[in-house]
Amino acid sequence: MNGNCFKSPSIYWTTIDKDCDGKKDLASNTTVCGGVIENRKQGIIESPNYPIRYPSDITCEWFIQSVHKNDVVNINFVDVQLETSPYCLFDYIEVKTVKDNSPHRYCDNTVQQITSKSNSVYIRFVSDTSHQRAGFRIAYASKTIKHLVLSLESQFEKNYDY
Repeated sequence: MNGNCFKSPSIYWTTIDKDCDGKKDLASNTTVCGGVIENRKQGIIESPNYPIRYPSDITCEWFIQSVHKNDVVNINFVDVQLETSPYCLFDYIEVKTVKDNSPHRYCDNTVQQITSKSNSVYIRFVSDTSHQRAGFRIAYASKTIKHLVLSLESQFEKNYDY
């Protein structure tokens, strides 16, 4: 992501290992959130310190890539407690898939679930310098499109005799 070694696997906080020796660098007291999540069927992503107030002026980025090319990723917003504003200008969660033209922003509980159009999803959390809240908890799960298509085909065959 930015050339630093990341401790893994982690889906919440990731600690920078600056000299790549496998040890947390406590001297710098630098922690970042986000990371690359690959080949996992499901998991949880939380804002830093959730459910306690998230830090101010932070940006976290996660890239979720499912196991198979034919997968889609379901994103379930379990809890979202961010500073709200029209157009989510201050604190927000941004979700983008490879096939989306532009990311979609969320800062409240109005959206419950999103299904990606591809096997990967990019999630970005941004907070400004004022009004921190509890943060968010997002559950994700990948599903293979092939199973969905077969399920729809069998449903179609049940309803219509040829």
